[in-house]
Amino acid sequence: MTDNRRRIQAALTITLLLALSPACGPKVKLKGVRAAPTRVESSVTTTTAGTVTAEQAAVLAFAGAGRVATINVKAGDPVKKGDILAELENTDLKTTFANAQRELKRAQELFQNGLVSRAGLDDARRGIDVARANLDKSVVRAPFDGIVTEMNLEIGETPQATSASGKAALRIVDNLPRIIRGDIDEIDLSRVKVGTPARAKIQAIGRG
Repeated sequence: MTDNRRRIQAALTITLLLALSPACGPKVKLKGVRAAPTRVESSVTTTTAGTVTAEQAAVLAFAGAGRVATINVKAGDPVKKGDILAELENTDLKTTFANAQRELKRAQELFQNGLVSRAGLDDARRGIDVARANLDKSVVRAPFDGIVTEMNLEIGETPQATSASGKAALRIVDNLPRIIRGDIDEIDLSRVKVGTPARAKIQAIGRG
C-alpha cells in the first residue's frame, strides 16, 4: 500500500509541474484598439464611363488680327476675372487709346468753360469708345476666375495660324465644384435617392 501511495504522489507532482510550466512557443502580443463610430458606404457600378465637367468653361481667342507679342500664363495657372492672358502687337493701338483719353479730357474741360459744343464732347466720347474697342480686340482677358486648362499660343505667331490647327488658343474653366455625370446599373437604382451623399473615384487622378 505504501508503494501505491508513493506512485500516486509522484504522478500528482509531475502533473502539477506540467500545469505550472509555461507553454511552448513565442508569446503573442495583443494590441488594444479603441472602438469608434465610422461611415458605412455602399458601392454602385456604372455601366458606362462618366464625365467630369465644370459649370463654366470658355474657349478664348483674339478678336483682331496680328502677331502674338505677350503671353502671361501657361496651362495650369490660376487666373482672376479681367486678367490679361495674352496680347497681340498693339503699341499703335495703345497710343491711339491714350491720345483718345487726352482728347476726351480736353473736350470735357472746354465744354465746362463753354468753349466746345455738346456735339464736340460727344465726338470725343465716341473716339475713345472706338479706340478702346480696337485695343480690346488685341487682348485676351479672363472672363471669370478659373484655371487655364489649354494654351496653344506662341510668341510671334498669328491667331489665324492657331485656329487653323483645330486647337483652342486658350481655354479656361472655373473654380466652382465639378459636375459628375454617369449611368447607374438598374440593379443599383433602388439604392440611390435624390440627396444621398456620394463619393466618386476618378481613375485618371487616382483618388476619389
